[in-house]
Amino acid sequence: ALPIYPATEAIIYWNLVDGYAAFAPQGDMSAGENYYRGGLLRFNMSVKPAYTAIQNLFEKEWRTNISVQTDVEGKAAFRGFYGTYDVEITLNGQTYIKQIHLHKGAQSHIQITL
Repeated sequence: ALPIYPATEAIIYWNLVDGYAAFAPQGDMSAGENYYRGGLLRFNMSVKPAYTAIQNLFEKEWRTNISVQTDVEGKAAFRGFYGTYDVEITLNGQTYIKQIHLHKGAQSHIQITL
């Protein structure tokens, strides 16, 4: 796995595909930023190792996909990444889907009323 500094909050990249940098002729790998071949995909759209590493982070390592049970009071707890979650709740054979948001620095107590 790609080592990522624990305080990382974002990944920013430009030029997803080599050869498409702004203000440079398309496909001219000697012009402008195209020279650095800094894309996540090659000009022929084949995947580079950096693309695979970022895909793994986004789809596996930095993803929270869990199932939890409530206690007798109807409470549940989990640890997850900041972001939007679809919470699926099954009660008396009926399933409800609610959306919750976890924000950095915000209170982590969320109440869902059915």
